Amino acid sequence: ARAYARRLIESVPEGDIICYTDGSALDNPGPAGAGCLVVLPGGKTIEDYTALGDGTNNRGELWAAGAALRLVKEAKNNDASLANANVHIFTDSQYTVGVVRDFWKPTNDINLRIARAVRALCPDPTQYSVHFRWIPAHVGVDGNEHADFLANLGSAASKAGKGLSASELEERINRSEF
Repeated sequence: ARAYARRLIESVPEGDIICYTDGSALDNPGPAGAGCLVVLPGGKTIEDYTALGDGTNNRGELWAAGAALRLVKEAKNNDASLANANVHIFTDSQYTVGVVRDFWKPTNDINLRIARAVRALCPDPTQYSVHFRWIPAHVGVDGNEHADFLANLGSAASKAGKGLSASELEERINRSEF
């Protein structure tokens, strides 16, 4: 599994952007979080996590993909050399790949709305491409392990009462603000 994941990651062309995303929920459903790590060409990294309040790991997984795309968009806006860099999102969530890339039916309305917002962040393919790729979890892929760590920080913050309220979550989904 580790060799498979490394081959996928190593197949990313030089100059492209790599994102690792993960979601978490304690007791699933329960206090939920999302985490992402973005690796820019040259090795600079950007990371983020979100405390989602109560939810499922699938919600966290989808949210993390949106957060990664937001960070990529910000990086591209701040660095013209990244304008045409393709984006590769590596996730250990087959659900996320299925819902976002393959248009599976999400498990609930909130996840459907998050998936639509994530797709809306993907650019016109004439600008650059976004590729969603599944990799196995917990096989020693540093970026994936770090995204898991960040997602767990989000879940811990949610458990401590610092997560988004249901109304805040709704507002952010409506604005595609991850």
